This record gives sequence, C-alpha cells and structure tokens, in this order.
Amino acid sequence: MAMFDFIKDAGESLGRAIGRGRADGDDLAKAISKAGLTIHDLQIDLDYEEDRAVISGRADTLEAKEKAVLIVGNTRGIKTVDDRIVLP
Repeated sequence: MAMFDFIKDAGESLGRAIGRGRADGDDLAKAISKAGLTIHDLQIDLDYEEDRAVISGRADTLEAKEKAVLIVGNTRGIKTVDDRIVLP
C-alpha cells in the first residue's frame, strides 16, 4: 500500500465533462480502460470530503498500476490516492 499526493484543484474534471459536478468511481474506471490499461477486479472508492481516493485491484504490469494511480490522482478534487493495487 502506498499513498500518493496530488494537487487537489489541478486535475481534469471528468464529472463536468459528462455533465455532472464530480467524477465517480465508474467514470474513473472508464478513463482507465480508455487509456488501454487493464486492472483486474478494479475498485475505486472516492471520498470528496477527505479529498481522497482508494484504488485497488490486480495489475499485470507496474506501468499499468502507476498509470492508473496517475489517472485517479489527476482528477479534480482528489488530493491523495491510497494505492492498493497488487502486482503478480
């Protein structure tokens, strides 16, 4: 498990891009998939009051894991990502 810090208001506003105020876990899962990344059993829990996201699942490569964390962390309103993605 690792914690990563990001700039809370500097990220992309995925929720606004689809007509809502904030992105939810499904929006972020779609963004990860659209980037061509595979995270098995992907789970993304968002807590906007704490500015925090928890991402978990299984990645086949370190590259996929790191990029998934970056996608979640670069979402407007998220300051901290708790990375619980495991590698084989």
